[in-house]
Amino acid sequence: MDELRIDEELLHRCILEATVGESEHKGIKAILEMIAMAGYRWRTPVKVVLFNEDNEAELDDDYADYLDEKACANPISWNEYNSEVEG
Repeated sequence: MDELRIDEELLHRCILEATVGESEHKGIKAILEMIAMAGYRWRTPVKVVLFNEDNEAELDDDYADYLDEKACANPISWNEYNSEVEG
C-alpha cells in the first residue's frame, strides 16, 4: 500500500494559507481538507480515484492504460493519449 506522510501542523498551515489572503484557492483548500480528513480517519484505508469526465480506470480500459503510463512518468495528457488510441 502506498502511504502519504504529512506533518499535521504543516498541513494545517497550508489549509489556512489556501483559506485567506493572496493565496486563497477553494480547490486547493478542498484537496488539502480531504487529505486531512483521510489522516484523521487513520483506521480507514483510503483509495484515490482519478477520473476525467466520464472516464475512470476501473470502468474504462483506455483510461486505466493512460494512468499506468502516467505512473511510469510519461508526460502525456489524457487528450493526447485518447487521440492516439482513437487515431
